[in-house]
Amino acid sequence: ILIGSIWGCSQYSTKPAAVGFHNFSAKYNAYFLGDKDLASAEFGMDSVFKDDYNQLLPLLLPMDSMLALPFKPFLASAIKKASVVAEKHQNSKWTDNAYYILGKSRLYLGQWPDGLEALRYVYANGTDEADKNRALILLMRAYVYKKDFSNALGVAEYISQQPLSKSLQRDFYLTKAYLHQQNGEYLTSVAILEETFPLLSRSKEKARAYFAAGQMYDRLGEYGMAIERYKKVAKTHPDYDLGFYSSMSALQNQVVLNPSTDLSAVGFNKMLKDRKNLDLQDRIYYTMGLLEEHKKNIPKAIEYLQKSVSVSSTKAGSPKAYTYLQLARIHYDRLEKFDLAKAYY
Repeated sequence: ILIGSIWGCSQYSTKPAAVGFHNFSAKYNAYFLGDKDLASAEFGMDSVFKDDYNQLLPLLLPMDSMLALPFKPFLASAIKKASVVAEKHQNSKWTDNAYYILGKSRLYLGQWPDGLEALRYVYANGTDEADKNRALILLMRAYVYKKDFSNALGVAEYISQQPLSKSLQRDFYLTKAYLHQQNGEYLTSVAILEETFPLLSRSKEKARAYFAAGQMYDRLGEYGMAIERYKKVAKTHPDYDLGFYSSMSALQNQVVLNPSTDLSAVGFNKMLKDRKNLDLQDRIYYTMGLLEEHKKNIPKAIEYLQKSVSVSSTKAGSPKAYTYLQLARIHYDRLEKFDLAKAYY
């Protein structure tokens, strides 16, 4: 009787009682806990990641093993829990989800061959179409991070033919926009983002997407569209730094569109006097220097850039290196003062 009962609950049995037992055990003894560990690791990585607003903001956070290193215990635990489902509950409906956790956790840890294999397993052997599409979207994101744009486009083409839920459609559009952004195809990326914005709730993710869209419109020379996107950031309740940089980028574009504008009248002086911006004064002076150079007011541009250096620090996100580079270019290209240019370089 005991042997019969054990066999009846075998992971290879298709009897309703056995499947029910393994569904329950897989979900609550393994998958649920593994999913919580993965979520904790992602929350931690998102909290410590520092955006460089001097560069184009990536639409999705990098799958960087160095970023994941402090959260390795969470990821290792997620892998351990998900492996229980894969090894002991193969007839449960949570097997696809477990392999997704395995794949994502291993990618974060830099274990690319094993991570990609787990995601491909979901696509090849999964029984739920939504789970298969979710794994493919993550696979596409992994290809983009590795600059394998050809494979990423191939996966995107397949997913575009599949029926997707609203949440999967949101994730797919965002990942597809990320693909074209990272490949330098900014016009395609912002076109996809415009379709994505209505699917995003007010969140940090939406704020970053609006800011990145503004940056790409800048690179396309569409400064009016960029201003609109920068102003949208404020409506998504962003953190202070993102709100600051979006406001300043909008001011910068107003001057670009109207070069005769007096910088002191636009709002830069008000930002300099705001005590909350004390640590960001270097960025304000840097931007003012760029705008004065754009207006061909070279002496004033140099003055502002030197002020930026004088109040700057070596903290993450500081424009100090970019400021020195800009001063070097001005002295080399515009003034032909090569000794000073050399010193700044």
